[in-house]
Amino acid sequence: MLTWHTSQELPVFNRNSCSVQKHFNKGNTWDWRVLQNNVAFPLVPLTPGYYTATASAVGLFSPFAVGPADKALPVDLLYFDAEPAGKDVKLKWITGSEINNDRYEVERSLDGQTYSKIGTVRGEGNTMEITSYSLLDTAPYQGINYYRLKQIDFDGNYTYSNIDIVDMSENQNDARENFYEVGLFPNPVRPGKPFNLEFNNLEDKREILVIVADLTGREFYSKVIPVENESGQIIVIDPHSRLTPGLYIVTGSVDNSWYNKKLVVK
Repeated sequence: MLTWHTSQELPVFNRNSCSVQKHFNKGNTWDWRVLQNNVAFPLVPLTPGYYTATASAVGLFSPFAVGPADKALPVDLLYFDAEPAGKDVKLKWITGSEINNDRYEVERSLDGQTYSKIGTVRGEGNTMEITSYSLLDTAPYQGINYYRLKQIDFDGNYTYSNIDIVDMSENQNDARENFYEVGLFPNPVRPGKPFNLEFNNLEDKREILVIVADLTGREFYSKVIPVENESGQIIVIDPHSRLTPGLYIVTGSVDNSWYNKKLVVK
């Protein structure tokens, strides 16, 4: 019997259609196999937020997990994002779990049809932890750039991510110079620990609305903060340990503009 808390569930997990899976050693690689399909049941006696799933006739010691029904746990890509970084483009992505993951190849296109590889990042192989990656494109096209991520297994199988678009036109670059540079750190952050939202280039003291929400839009923190610090303009946020492990959007609003940064709690 496997027991887990709802805070450990990935966004795509479905308690009504799940399976108990076992980690098998295949020599140079490891493989997850479905042992038995299940529906998750609340822990008895009732413990809020805890669920169980079972598998019978298991006689070997090995790592076990709960995953999607009828299929082994994939590389779970939580998000893939491309954004301007001066004259460069920064690519960032986060995974919730990885099985037999050899590497990632970042691909770029000028027309959204024909792609070429611009860089490779090694994967973690096998992990059930949230993992962050990044790559800097130092030679983007002038104009529209299309980016996608190719995830490749050790056996050569691969999948593609969603496509993200960045406009590096000169007029867009000039407009971005009038915006504030926004940073978020540390990222990832541990549950219950404070983190910092930083606005550079603020010319005078003002108030900033800060909101922390999950991917469904549920708000965990909302506060108007007067900024007094003229050196770095750092806002320290502590949502009173309300953030469980997962992905969140931190939004700062100033001068009728909204700035969003993704935050990973792990």
